[in-house]
Amino acid sequence: SQPMWKPRVCVLMLQYVLRWAQVTNLTKSLGEGDETGGCKLEFVTALLEAMYGETMRCSNWSPRWKHKATLALQRCLITVPALQDHAVTFLSKKDDLPMLLVRAMTQISTAKPDSPHRCKLLELYVKHALEAKKPASDASLEAWRALLGLVSPEDVEKQLIPTALRMSKRNAASAAKSVPSMVAHLGLDLSKHAREILDPLAVDMIKDKDRRTSGILLIHHVVRKCGDSAALITLIEAWIELLKKTSKADEKQAVLMALKSLSEVLSPGLAEVGRA
Repeated sequence: SQPMWKPRVCVLMLQYVLRWAQVTNLTKSLGEGDETGGCKLEFVTALLEAMYGETMRCSNWSPRWKHKATLALQRCLITVPALQDHAVTFLSKKDDLPMLLVRAMTQISTAKPDSPHRCKLLELYVKHALEAKKPASDASLEAWRALLGLVSPEDVEKQLIPTALRMSKRNAASAAKSVPSMVAHLGLDLSKHAREILDPLAVDMIKDKDRRTSGILLIHHVVRKCGDSAALITLIEAWIELLKKTSKADEKQAVLMALKSLSEVLSPGLAEVGRA
């Protein structure tokens, strides 16, 4: 069915569900089952699934209502832990994810170091963001922020970066949107991965006029997350060597733009003088 509810109505309904769960001790009632007059989990999940469908247009909501709805949904899921398992299963079966639910579940999972849902959510991120056939919207990429902020170095090295680089060759347009967003949201020092991410991906992006802004943005995000200047020196040396070897005008221009973008992050004061 087409989503027809306004944000205010969705938030009120979620608050009603939360209040119902608190007053009736819904977690205990679900455990009792039908034989003792308890509530069936399917009844609650069917109600929430209808709610999830109504939030598909949340990208058009104001930040205020997004925050209110996310908070209300989080409280419902935390109050009845069994609903978290259902939420992850529900997301796993969907091609078009309700981003409000994604936002709520990622924030819940990152708040608990031992969350059993974090690995599955990371798989869903890879599938729906990095491996997306079409460029993901800003709202959908933003929904994964909390999850990416706490991924492990192993996840970055073995899963996220290899997938990002692979998809940049298979689906350049989609990767131009998802890869800079991924790097921006990672909470790790990327010094050891700087060259792997940027060379030659950033130059390839900058060569394409449609992806140039994304390439420059990617350089800015990676450089800001590098605490080891030696890693950047290695990258600069590699780009200078490429500049000497290449005879292609567009590639030379792209390398020069990449070096300029890198220098703007390292020494913004000098960049301002250069513009003047």
